[in-house]
Amino acid sequence: AISTPYSLHLKDAKETVYFKITEHLSNTHQVYLTDLRKIWFAGFERHKTFLEAKFHNEFLLDEINYVNPECIITFGKNVYDALSFLVKTNNLNIKIHYLIHPSQRTQGEGRKTFFEKVGIDVSRYKSITNASERNVMPYLDHLNKIISP
Repeated sequence: AISTPYSLHLKDAKETVYFKITEHLSNTHQVYLTDLRKIWFAGFERHKTFLEAKFHNEFLLDEINYVNPECIITFGKNVYDALSFLVKTNNLNIKIHYLIHPSQRTQGEGRKTFFEKVGIDVSRYKSITNASERNVMPYLDHLNKIISP
């Protein structure tokens, strides 16, 4: 199977609190939201090697130059490290902000999820229609502060 960044080709991905946050960012700021991997194959286990492929960096640079974002927000340390290197080696004047990836899968067993770490209770919210603005707004306010000059 082939996926798109954030699995946005799937209806369920567009109805999560995570999507609500990324949608807010893209509607309020000139930011760049992407995965490092431009294409993903189910069952492909060499993700780290695939992440660092020159092929993906070329596409990533083209996207950054096209979008010309105010800043880049990364969800995850691998993304931050890769983009920091890419921005530095290509002399791009773009600030990068690192945020913990919201996925429980990336946090490891027994660790708090991203939303728990920032104090947003989304345990009972599975879709935007059930999610409370009150629970998501503290995080959106935090993002606005780090993005705005």
